[in-house]
Amino acid sequence: MTDQATLRRKRKAPPEPVEFASDIQLARRYAVSRGTIWRWTDEGLLPKPLKLGPSCTRWRLTEVVERLEGKA
Repeated sequence: MTDQATLRRKRKAPPEPVEFASDIQLARRYAVSRGTIWRWTDEGLLPKPLKLGPSCTRWRLTEVVERLEGKA
């Protein structure tokens, strides 16, 4: 029979939570306009955003930072 300590060692750590950002949040972060965020997206500088609802579009913040700042 397996004891509790062995079970704890075998469990994987929970995944890191995913942070999402709107065009407004990204524009503030990079001191540009919302239009620039969308242009960068169209030009491939930013990853494609996710459509979470009819009026809710978000980017994964880690992907944006990785693309624009070269960090993971």
